[in-house]
Formats: sequence, structure tokens, C-alpha cells
Amino acid sequence: MVRQIIPAGLFLVIIIFFSFTLGGEGIGWVANLNALMLVAGGTFSYALMTYPQKKLALTARVVMKAFRSPENLKDIIQTIGRLARLYQGGWGIRNLEGAVKDLPPGLLRIGVESIAYQYDRDKIKQALQREASCIRSQYESAGKVLRDLSQMVISMGLIGTVIYFVRFFDTARDIQGLLGFSAGAFLSTFYGILFCKLGLNPLNGKVKEFMAEEDFRMELIQEGVLGIYDREHPRAIRFKLENHSAARAAFNQVPPEPGVVLLSKELALDRRIEPVLHR
Repeated sequence: MVRQIIPAGLFLVIIIFFSFTLGGEGIGWVANLNALMLVAGGTFSYALMTYPQKKLALTARVVMKAFRSPENLKDIIQTIGRLARLYQGGWGIRNLEGAVKDLPPGLLRIGVESIAYQYDRDKIKQALQREASCIRSQYESAGKVLRDLSQMVISMGLIGTVIYFVRFFDTARDIQGLLGFSAGAFLSTFYGILFCKLGLNPLNGKVKEFMAEEDFRMELIQEGVLGIYDREHPRAIRFKLENHSAARAAFNQVPPEPGVVLLSKELALDRRIEPVLHR
């Protein structure tokens, strides 16, 4: 970690030094380059000084994974139903041992391997929960890194604004110099807000959405694996998991606007009393 901090710190010092020396009056390409260098380079240096490379690489993998097509729940349910049929066959354990080779690494494979190794139900449930907790902690860690960097990128924009005003008080002698340096000063703040609100914050939101989908997928797999262990009927397992999936899909849908306007309490009360009065 020390080998990572020292170069990153030197890189940050170089960036700040050039921010004080490069010309940048107005909003020309030099000022834009200076602001981008300070905001992006400073945030990158902060990330290297704060987090180990493994954690940054994990965050990058989680972000890329969040933009991929999610695993189809129907395919997972069909796979669980097929495994349940194999386990209920004449050579249940051996059938599962042969099917494990075709499963991708992940929660489902761990659960099926635990059944094939003849673990009891509590140990299988603990193994699945422990693996799901590890996966969930990775997503939460990536979200924390993105939130921290989103705050830092705004801070670097403000630092760039301060640097420009320091340069103005050192070099500018008239109102024209003030206007030129003021235009360049707010460029760094602009890029900081831009990278935060239109870059890191949307990425963090995408990771949160992906994490919620993964939580439901892992919950579905855990329930399916325990159903296989309990030797439930394959159709019963599929029916149960499909109902859970359909319930979640219905919950995520936005309810339509009501087609009937509800009456107010006073008007509804009058409508109930009026027939009684005419009797």
C-alpha cells in the first residue's frame, strides 16, 4: 500500500504545481485542460492513496457487471427444476455430482455441491448465507467507493477554484484580469459537479439497482437449493419460485393512473344519505 501511496501523492503534487503555473485566463482549451487535469487527476490520485488496487479493481468489475444483461430468472428456475428431478432419480447423489460440472461458479453450484457432499440442511443454509453475504459485501464496498469519489471530485473542483483565485490575487492587476481568472476558476467547479452528478452518482445508482436484483436472485437460489434438499416435487419448486418472481415483477411495475376519480368524504357521505332521505 505504501508503494501505491507515494507515487499517487507525487502525482497529486505535480498536478497542483502545474495548476499554479499553467496559463488559463478565460475559458480556452488551456483552462479547460487545466481544470480537467486537476479534477480528474486529483480524484484519481486520491483513490490510489485511499484504497488498495484490489478494491479499486473490484469496484471497476462490479460497475462493468452492473451494465451487463442480468441472468434470466426463468433460466435459473428451469435449472433448479432440472436439478430437483435429477436428485429424485434412482442415483440422486451421483446425478448431482455429474450435473455440478456443467454449472457456472456461483451460489447455485455451491449449494448443489453441498447437497452432493451430503451436508445437513443447517450447514447448507449457512454456506449459502455466508456466500451471499460475501457477494453482497462486495457490492456494498463498490458503492461506498463510488460515493466517496463523488464527494472528492466536487472537492477537487472547489480546490481548483481556490487555486485560480490565488493566482488572480498574485498576478492580476485590473478588472479584466479578474474577469479572465474568474471564468477559468469556475471551470473546475463545473467539471467537479458534472463528473459527480452525471458520472459517479448514476454509476452508484446502477450498482444499487444491480445489487437489489442480485439479492433477489440469491434469495431465489437459496430457496430452490433447500427445496432440492428437502426432496420437494420439481413442479412444486418451480411453481413456488415462479410465483416469487412474478410477485417481484408486479411489485416493481409502476401502478397506472386511476381511471376513476375518488369522491371526497363529504360528497360520499351525501351520496349515502340522499337515498335514505327520499324513502
